[in-house]
Amino acid sequence: MRMKKILMSLLVAVIGVGGFVMVRMNQSKPAFIPRIGVSQIITHPVIDAVKEGMAKEFAAQGYINNQNIYFDFQNAHGEASINQAIAQKFAASDYNLFVSLGTQSSQALANAIKDRPIIFGGVTDPVSAGLVSSNQHPDKNLTGTSDITLYK
Repeated sequence: MRMKKILMSLLVAVIGVGGFVMVRMNQSKPAFIPRIGVSQIITHPVIDAVKEGMAKEFAAQGYINNQNIYFDFQNAHGEASINQAIAQKFAASDYNLFVSLGTQSSQALANAIKDRPIIFGGVTDPVSAGLVSSNQHPDKNLTGTSDITLYK
């Protein structure tokens, strides 16, 4: 009987120490923080509305910039050379996802980044812009939304 108590005590101690070690090991691993590059060609009400809506939805889901998510917001202010520089900067980065706002930003990112996902917004005609071959079945590493207004 005494041996049984000693073995049970030893088992509880081993489980306790093992659990403590596992918790400490998990705490020593840095948490994954998504890194998202956001490129926009100009300041424009449609593009700004898409960017603000995206940020609000991330916040509603509990993602706080510089805490559990990182956004790098870049604006080319209508300059083609800055737009290309942003695309090259993002291509050389370790970011997990890219958001392009406006046709020119989307085209620059699509040309520079082939190995990570790009979500575009504020693009009137993604097919004509050469971003996707079909709106219904986007291909490559791009998908997104069109801002075209259809009238009947």
